[in-house]
Amino acid sequence: MTGNHGAAGVFYGSSIHVHPAGVDEGRVASRWPRRFGVVPALADCRQRREVDEDLLTAVPDGSTVGSCQVLSGLGGVGKTQLAAEFADRAWREGDVDLLMWVTARSRVAVLGAFSSAATDLTGVDAADPAEGAARFLSWLAEPHGRRWLIVLDDLAAPGDLAGLWPPRTAGGRVLVTTRRRDAVLAAQGRRIVDVGLFTPEEAHRYLGEKLGGDPALLDEPERLAADLGYLPLALAQAAAYLLDRDLTCAGYRRRFAERRRTLAELVPETEALPDDQTATIAVTWSLSIEAADRLSPAGQARPLLHLASFLDPNGIPLTVVVAAACDAHLRGTGPRPATEDLLDGLRNLRRLSLLTIEGDEIRVHALVQRATRDRLLPEQARTVAQAAADALARIWRSRFRTPAAEEGLRANAEALLGHSGDLLWQPGAHPVLFHTGASLRDQGHVRAAVTYWSGLWATARRLLGPDHEHTRHVRHCLAGSRGLAGDHAGAVATYRELLLDDQRRHPADHPDVLATRGNLAYWQGIAGDHAGAATTLTGLLAEQLRVLGPDHEATLVTRHNLARMRAEAGDRAAAIAGYESLLPDQRRVLGDQHRQTIATRNNLAVLLARAGEPTDLHLVLADCLRILGPHHPDTLSTRCEVNALSHASDPAPHTALLRDCEEFLGPDHPTTLQARANLARSYGHAGDRTAAAAAHEALATAYRLALGPDHPHTLTIRHNAAHWIEASGDLAGAGSAWEGLLSDCSRVLGPDHPHTAIVEQRLGTLRVLTEGLGALRQSGADVDGMLTDPLTYWRREHARIVHEFGPDDPLTRLVEARLDQLRAHRGER
Repeated sequence: MTGNHGAAGVFYGSSIHVHPAGVDEGRVASRWPRRFGVVPALADCRQRREVDEDLLTAVPDGSTVGSCQVLSGLGGVGKTQLAAEFADRAWREGDVDLLMWVTARSRVAVLGAFSSAATDLTGVDAADPAEGAARFLSWLAEPHGRRWLIVLDDLAAPGDLAGLWPPRTAGGRVLVTTRRRDAVLAAQGRRIVDVGLFTPEEAHRYLGEKLGGDPALLDEPERLAADLGYLPLALAQAAAYLLDRDLTCAGYRRRFAERRRTLAELVPETEALPDDQTATIAVTWSLSIEAADRLSPAGQARPLLHLASFLDPNGIPLTVVVAAACDAHLRGTGPRPATEDLLDGLRNLRRLSLLTIEGDEIRVHALVQRATRDRLLPEQARTVAQAAADALARIWRSRFRTPAAEEGLRANAEALLGHSGDLLWQPGAHPVLFHTGASLRDQGHVRAAVTYWSGLWATARRLLGPDHEHTRHVRHCLAGSRGLAGDHAGAVATYRELLLDDQRRHPADHPDVLATRGNLAYWQGIAGDHAGAATTLTGLLAEQLRVLGPDHEATLVTRHNLARMRAEAGDRAAAIAGYESLLPDQRRVLGDQHRQTIATRNNLAVLLARAGEPTDLHLVLADCLRILGPHHPDTLSTRCEVNALSHASDPAPHTALLRDCEEFLGPDHPTTLQARANLARSYGHAGDRTAAAAAHEALATAYRLALGPDHPHTLTIRHNAAHWIEASGDLAGAGSAWEGLLSDCSRVLGPDHPHTAIVEQRLGTLRVLTEGLGALRQSGADVDGMLTDPLTYWRREHARIVHEFGPDDPLTRLVEARLDQLRAHRGER
């Protein structure tokens, strides 16, 4: 045996032939630069993105340590294209001496690519791929001065690179693309680069270029991009699909919106995919889902993604997913999963970039959701939809929430309704359907509530029939929402129709008939017939006492509404007596902490205060704070009443309350709007009429948006705005405000309505006043002083004009009328 040169030997007969571990100069090609593997072609109309620039500037000039960036993101966001663009640019510009591209979907593929490169670089054949890969990594670490770039594309599992990560040396750089987000990918100085979606501008630009700038095709490109969630792969496949089928963007959107079409039916066939793609978006994600479901705890990820696919892609509360997944029927006959296993299942989905977890919320791309739903069998879809609905309903019943949390639940419920079709109507309407509408109503979105209940009523009639109890419940909710939205006549008309139906189906003293009679009477009173409503409720109460008994909750509600209608009709003494007799019964039957009990205490205290009698409104507020908490809607409503009675001319308490209402109830809630009205009024009572006018004008705009231009509350706020505009001295602005209000009151309320008459009177007085001011200016009167302090001015002017013109002069009578008006009410309705 001759000298041993090292690493590898093979026995042939009695001799040992040793292949040297060094470089076989005879077999090594001398040409540089060198290129291994095939870099994918750049996509047609590829968009340069911000992350492209980030990759170029990731390594400072003069750095002595190599870098490794891991491009991580959802399948289809363009990770491979980013890496291909970077590699192609580095090669073209001569920035590297060695470029290697490896499709790293398995450890075997990586070992093979590294081993082959080692043979090419050293001229030495490896005994096995592992030995060759080790030789290649050793070569990369040598101080040969060669600059190299290695791209490991589509890494399926971080463990496939265990022991195979290229060394960090000067002149070396590694790019990895993967859907994984495991912590190990960021170890040893590696940096994860999150690759996201196109920006709206990038998506629009891409479609414009891909469709040749043809305006006939680009009829709704922004909306198409939004429908596809700005996902680059989806946009590419959609563009190819619509070009192949002579569709426009709008035409594709119509097909996309059809629930009967699956995502696979809205992209080209595999052989027709653009840019050398080999899989549709749905297939791309199915592989990721399988991988996530194999991770420990195995079998948890897929059912969780099923649940998430029915909910709001922009934010799903963790509690909803976990609660739904804990339902035993979701897991078949298996044991109830542990909460930690469910959370780990969600983290596994995150590791495969199928969702993100931000605080207490989950986000899933809408197309991932659609692809997931497309693969469910009908019975699976029904099970998942019911489980998600059950979880939402349980959470909705649990406790008071902030407006943001309430909107989050409502967004998830609306998404669930949109994806479930008829699945939540078997055998009847699921409770979550009613919670959703109640949330809209309670948060002050009354017009949206009318739209929601109208759609739900149509669905209920179609699926359950007009006489089903759930159909009738939906119709009751629709009628009440119409009333809250200001359509009092519509509410009355609907309740009359419901009463006729009830009387057709039930005897006269049936509880359903009595309940509908109570609702009808209530809205008749709200519509203005307070005395008639009180008479109807008195008769109804007698029947409820006979049929239901004195302690039934419906009986107590009727007594409460009867007291309210007596107050609205001007019979304050009877109203106070009604509330005082009701309160002990409510405390006995419902308890001190029941909302109806607290409401009665509140209304009674307000009536007593307005009558100038001792009141315990502050004690009511204290009990609300103790029982309900400082941010409960009833607590904030009672604070509003306290402020109105105790701080009429001090804006500070109203400002503090408004801040709390906006945070915990939202800007459109009735209590928030009332707090704004109280604040605006307090400016005027504090002497700042200009601020009062501006605040009322802004508030009128808010009421128009929240309740609509014809709602009675909107007309009232506009009345107050016109008053304060006039009081601030802007008589021209006041004239315009009164004229516009008179026109709308005549149209909405009718020309003979008392409120219309008041507005007409105010406008007439203002016109006479304006004419009088012209005469006063001609006579040398201090008109500006009159406008800044009208009461003082008119007292002085009255004395002067009586002295100069006499008590019977028309000008004297005009001034007296204005002075009497200011003395009687400086005010608002």
